[in-house]
Amino acid sequence: MARIDDLPLWIRATLKVYPWRRIDPIPCAPLRQPIAKSRVALVTTAGLVPPGDRPFDESIKGGDYSYRVVAADTNVQELGEFHRSESFDHAGIAKDRNVALPLDRLHELARRGEIGEVAPRHLSFMGSITAPGRLVKRTAPEAARLLVEDEVDVVPSGGRPDSSGDREAGHYHRVNHCAPRHHAQGSTPAGTGGSVPSRLPARNAE
Repeated sequence: MARIDDLPLWIRATLKVYPWRRIDPIPCAPLRQPIAKSRVALVTTAGLVPPGDRPFDESIKGGDYSYRVVAADTNVQELGEFHRSESFDHAGIAKDRNVALPLDRLHELARRGEIGEVAPRHLSFMGSITAPGRLVKRTAPEAARLLVEDEVDVVPSGGRPDSSGDREAGHYHRVNHCAPRHHAQGSTPAGTGGSVPSRLPARNAE
């Protein structure tokens, strides 16, 4: 992520006057079964698009509030990147799409038995949404229903090992199970996940 001092003058000026939204605390959806038995999906806001799908539309005022579906067997390196923001360095995503949608890493976790299984569908949004009303009211509920249809248990949000290097703390304890009641949010542009609806059903819960 770029530092404020690294940004062009016009972006720095915009950030000073931008009407930032305040959001109430987000209700949490506790994990109801072990992560090793859970179906996991990924949600990104990096503007990634599968081959042959339409790019995100930069001409939409307030930001393109649509999303794209990424199948579990997609070659992530073939995903196009159409994030419109200049406020972060795109070099990492350009080198490896797993930086923004770590689908290859998710399959590795499944093969090692650290998660139950990889969900059949994953979601990609455009993260630069300055007018999120349509996203919250229309698109996000639809996307959340898709995750429910796929019986997704977890969508991780930027989990990483702690300073002690404890693997369990990294993959599990820091997974974010919090989600808005009425919409799903994505990851940061270079992040790894997002949120799931707080009412996702538990599968095979013990």
